Amino acid sequence: MDRPAALPICGSARSARGLLLALLFCVPLLSGYVLPSAKVLQRWSRDGQRPTVGLPALVPVRLQGRDGQLYLDQNGNHALAVEGTRYAADAGPAALWRMLDLLLAPDEETAVAALEGAGVDLTRAGYARDDCSADGVAHTLGARGEGEAGLHQVWFGRSPLRPCRMRVGGDEVEVGLPGGDGWPAWFRLGGGVLLEVAGAPVPAPSRPSWAVPAVSPFAPDRSAPLGDWRRAFDPSRP
Repeated sequence: MDRPAALPICGSARSARGLLLALLFCVPLLSGYVLPSAKVLQRWSRDGQRPTVGLPALVPVRLQGRDGQLYLDQNGNHALAVEGTRYAADAGPAALWRMLDLLLAPDEETAVAALEGAGVDLTRAGYARDDCSADGVAHTLGARGEGEAGLHQVWFGRSPLRPCRMRVGGDEVEVGLPGGDGWPAWFRLGGGVLLEVAGAPVPAPSRPSWAVPAVSPFAPDRSAPLGDWRRAFDPSRP
């Protein structure tokens, strides 16, 4: 009697391996296991790619195609100037400023302090779907998944492991992939406003006059009403 052909068996084996890999991927989600926030931050601090920069520093940027500078300093005292208009870090897009605090954190302890300062409850963690990760799944720190969108939270893509989204109150920022120097290529603010990183940071020997903390946020005139800061970069807004 002729021996049965081996090809169907091999094909069946390949299908079984594919099924096994899919099950291994889904088991953490199906079993309810969630990687704790501390473990995510520990792995990122150990293995993640983060910007290397001495503070204070100036970073050339483009905001909706307009040239500007981003000032980075200790304790979250960042600021932004675009074509002569200055914007302070004590209001405006809070998620951007807090994301910068996280990216600039030199170690796990500082990262924890930055997130707690942003109101992120690190006792809460979960998973969410997000294209920022090659496998389509992100860790959510400060929320137990997509259903808690109203909480202060940060998302880490799993592959590669990196912070890719932050929500602070009603404000949100998305973060692009890091380049060779560890800096994300861009930050997407509320309303789709795009802040692009245009070059490497340079040391700032002193704080620029436009970066004083008391500057009225996102309005060149302190006496003028703030309104929606995004109007400054989108002429189509009423």
